[in-house]
Amino acid sequence: MEKKTVLISGGTSGIGLASARLCARAGMNVVINGRNEERGLQALHEVEPFGNVIYVKGDVTEEADCQRMVEAAVSTFGNLTGVVTSAGYYRQELLENENSEEIRRIFEVNVFGTVLLCRAAYGALKKQGGSIVIISSDAGLQGNAACSVYGATKGAVTAFAKSLALEGATHKIRVNALCPGDVMTPLVEKQLAEDPSLSLGDMASVYPLGRIATADEVGKDISFLFRFNHLLISYLPPQQGL
Repeated sequence: MEKKTVLISGGTSGIGLASARLCARAGMNVVINGRNEERGLQALHEVEPFGNVIYVKGDVTEEADCQRMVEAAVSTFGNLTGVVTSAGYYRQELLENENSEEIRRIFEVNVFGTVLLCRAAYGALKKQGGSIVIISSDAGLQGNAACSVYGATKGAVTAFAKSLALEGATHKIRVNALCPGDVMTPLVEKQLAEDPSLSLGDMASVYPLGRIATADEVGKDISFLFRFNHLLISYLPPQQGL
């Protein structure tokens, strides 16, 4: 049986990197994408012991870069059967303090970047079926304070996943949206460092488990979705199943 090949945008850190490592361990070929080449090579070094992996530098907001990532996957491994849209931009700010440039940027990365990568990969996925996992957020389901713009982007990609799942079903392409709450990633670490009024304990106190999720826990969900082709569409609420 031909090995599955998974392309992971934002694969150089956090959920993306954890997914790359776990998918490689599960026997899949992995294509790691990120904009920073130094971080990309570090991620490549970390994942290489677990399986076949390459790094492709690129920006998901650029159509040509998205197409180049897909072409690299197919030319290196012979196929593309999975995509993880983990590249994302987080900004916590009250709407009245937002500026137009930042609003456009967060939509470019979180929404247009997700759509452009899925569109670029769609032709390759149609050839034999496959799976797309879109990383959304609980902010796109329930809303979070000081996250109106970020929440809007995640609400958009969650709706996009639902519609794309209907389109893809006829081509045996499954689409899943993961909507976790807080996850211990470099983004959360930066948030804690920049806001002295916020503590990890405060963040963890709102979750029934008494802690926030780890990147590996979300990565295991992603690896699971790629390994079992019989799955239908699933939308995970925050923190359940982790």
